[in-house]
Amino acid sequence: MKTYQAKIINSCAFAIILLGLPMQGFALSNVEKNTMQNELNRQTINKSFDPDNPADLNAYLDDAVQKGIKPPLQPSVHWRPGYTCDNILSYGYLGYRNCMLYYRYYGCYYCR
Repeated sequence: MKTYQAKIINSCAFAIILLGLPMQGFALSNVEKNTMQNELNRQTINKSFDPDNPADLNAYLDDAVQKGIKPPLQPSVHWRPGYTCDNILSYGYLGYRNCMLYYRYYGCYYCR
C-alpha cells in the first residue's frame, strides 16, 4: 500500500512542477523579453542560409538511387515549366531534395 501512495505523491509532485514551469516565463519583464527577442533575431539574421551540406545531399541521392528508391512523381506545388531544382530551393529544402532525386533518377526535371 505504501508504494501505491508513494506513486500518487510522486505523480502529484511531478504534475505541480510541470504546471509551474510555464509560469516562470511570466517573471520576465517586457524589456527583458524584448531584449531576448532582439538578440535571437540578430543571431538568425546574421546566420547564413545553407539548406544542407552538399556532400550529405549527394550521399543521400547516391544511396537512394542505389537502393532503387523512386522519387515522388508529383512535383512541388511551386514547380513551373522551365524551372530547375535551384528555383525550388527558395520554397524549402524538401522540395529541392525531391527535385534533385527526380533529376538524378530520371535525368530530367519532372518530365514524366
